[in-house]
Amino acid sequence: MVRAPNRAVVRNRIKRRIHAAFIACGPAAGYDVVIRADERAETMPFTVLTGALGKALAVCGVPTRQRGARR
Repeated sequence: MVRAPNRAVVRNRIKRRIHAAFIACGPAAGYDVVIRADERAETMPFTVLTGALGKALAVCGVPTRQRGARR
């Protein structure tokens, strides 16, 4: 019998994905950002997650650069 992952495992996986997406957006220093995500962030494709986070940061006025973009 295979056990379903408990909530802490899922929560930590979501945190790691959000953190990686945040780093990929390359937000400018000097901003405090609070992110609230639900379980959809676990299964969402990473490119969609990064795009949504980038849009949210832009709406809040946080300058970002996509990873690989020229400075």
